[in-house]
Amino acid sequence: MKTLNHIGYHDLEDHGRAAGAEDRRAIALATDHERAAELAAALLHRLGYDAVRAGSLADGRRFEPAGGLFSGWRTHAELTALGGASAPAADGAAEGAAPTSPRARVA
Repeated sequence: MKTLNHIGYHDLEDHGRAAGAEDRRAIALATDHERAAELAAALLHRLGYDAVRAGSLADGRRFEPAGGLFSGWRTHAELTALGGASAPAADGAAEGAAPTSPRARVA
């Protein structure tokens, strides 16, 4: 499982948004395990981000420094257009996931 390495901790704390927000940022995740993808997508949703599958764990190299997905922030549509696919449970529907992010409720 690889995710969250293309966002700084300060951005992670400050940029979470409610589901459906126009400026909600997407975070790529790469894994070879479906259940791991579901759990990570649910966590990202709770933090206020959309999860976008970026392929297998080996494909995670695309969001390392100098990789095509590393710099800048993108929405779900933008990140998907760059080669990701929507993540399972990207809406936070995985077992035990909260429907909205606590951070996202704070404007």
